[in-house]
Amino acid sequence: MKHYELIEQYKKLHASDEQYGTSAFMYIQEICLFIRQLRPKSILDYGCGKGHLVDALKYIFRDNIAFYKYDPSIEEFSSLPVQKADLIINTDVLEHIPYDKIDSVLQEMSEISQNVVFGLAHYPAATILPNGQNAHCIVEMPKWYKEKLKKYFPNIKILKWRQRDCTMAVSFKLSRRTKARYLEIVGCKAGVLEYLKDVALPKFKSFLYRKNEQKSKKYKTLFEQNYHDLM
Repeated sequence: MKHYELIEQYKKLHASDEQYGTSAFMYIQEICLFIRQLRPKSILDYGCGKGHLVDALKYIFRDNIAFYKYDPSIEEFSSLPVQKADLIINTDVLEHIPYDKIDSVLQEMSEISQNVVFGLAHYPAATILPNGQNAHCIVEMPKWYKEKLKKYFPNIKILKWRQRDCTMAVSFKLSRRTKARYLEIVGCKAGVLEYLKDVALPKFKSFLYRKNEQKSKKYKTLFEQNYHDLM
C-alpha cells in the first residue's frame, strides 16, 4: 500500500472512532518528568492524534512552553508547524509507519530535534484499518528499535514501561533523580535493581568515602599528636 493510501485509512479511522488517537495520555506522567528535567522552550508532538496530550500539557505548564501539533492523518494538524523544537514527543506512532518509510520519518524528526521521547508498542494492534489491515504496520522487539533509532539519535536508551509489551525510549541522558522517579512511576519490578545500581549504590559509595575520609583525618590527628612519642 502506498503511503498516502495508508494515511487515508488512518483518516477514516480517526473520523469513525472518537477514542482513536488519544492513547498518549498513558504517558503523561513520564513526559512531564522528562519536560521538568530538560526545561524545553518548545515542544512538538509528532504524531499527535487528536491532540489531547498537548492540550493537557498546555494546561499543566501554562504559558512557559510553546507547544505544536503534527499528524498527517488529522486535517487541522497535517502541516508540519515548525522546523526546529527543543523536544519532540512521539508516542504510539512509529509502529504505524510502514517499514519503507520509517527511515525518512526518523530523519525528519532528527533534523527537528535531537531530544525525543518515544512510546513504542511491540505487538499487533487490536484495531483494524477500514481496509482490513492491522493498524500496526511494524511489529518489532525493543532491540530492533534500538538499532534503528541509534542511527539518527546516537544517545538513544530503551526504558522498561508498565506494560511488558511496550517500552519508552529517550534520546537524551537522564539524571539519576529523573531515572529513579521514572522507575517509581512505571513500577518496574526490575526497577529496584536499576535504582540500587544507578542511585542507591553511588550514594552509598559517597557515604563510605566521606566516612573513610573522616577516619583518615582522625588517625592523622592521632599520629601527629603522638609523633614525638614515636620518635
